[in-house]
Amino acid sequence: LVQATAEGRGAGWTRVERDGSSEYLSSERDVFRWPSLTADGSQLTVLIISEERSGRWTTRLDKPGLTQMPIGYAWVAWAPDGRHAAIRTSAEADSIGIRYVDMLGSSEPTTLFTAESEVLDLLPTSFSPDGRSLLFGVALATDQHDVYTVDVSDPSSARPFLDSDAIEFGACFSPDGRWVA
Repeated sequence: LVQATAEGRGAGWTRVERDGSSEYLSSERDVFRWPSLTADGSQLTVLIISEERSGRWTTRLDKPGLTQMPIGYAWVAWAPDGRHAAIRTSAEADSIGIRYVDMLGSSEPTTLFTAESEVLDLLPTSFSPDGRSLLFGVALATDQHDVYTVDVSDPSSARPFLDSDAIEFGACFSPDGRWVA
């Protein structure tokens, strides 16, 4: 678990192990939101909201310092391999989409889902443990929020996973892939 630790203005990051021990990771101070950690715990992305630097940033936990991610990488869900991620980005001027990206940049991104006009936002949230399926949230203009799934090797497979009158948000696969919370 990586948590923000408030000290004075802004916050830093602390790694907390299951046994309760902790390690302070960063002297960086800012307003951090929505962290996303790779499955192996080696890399973290975080949204920073400040006057000096806003946007999605990434860091390797074994090396200090933050690197800004490309504009438009507002939401990131890491694949289990720690190399690929699903990102929410502007696909075109008036639409948003979800892309499967090689974060090392050695292959072209694959568009997994392109939103229709009534979609206000998309949020990739969780990969299955085998990395083949992605859960993502879809927020509609009708104040409806649903969970969708897509097979990363077949973008045409995108479909609702949980679609009801309730607001479903932040879906996550269990570590064994048998359950979704």
